[in-house]
Amino acid sequence: MGENIGDLSPLSECKDLRELVLISCTVNSLEPLSGCSSLEILDLRRTTGFSDLSPLSGLSNLLYLDLHSASDVSDLSPVM
Repeated sequence: MGENIGDLSPLSECKDLRELVLISCTVNSLEPLSGCSSLEILDLRRTTGFSDLSPLSGLSNLLYLDLHSASDVSDLSPVM
């Protein structure tokens, strides 16, 4: 927890990834997660460094998304 992860691109090929928890981290972009088609749970509590949720818009299996205190996010419409 509390790590500067920055680049999530190694996860872009994880088609079978079902749960990802990144609490109090810094990431540059959620774009690499757009290919994680099996993702059901994404916990980004207190995670910063990203503001664009549009990479998550095509994740039809996503059931739970926690953005509590993800202060850089202002537009939730891509995941509504």
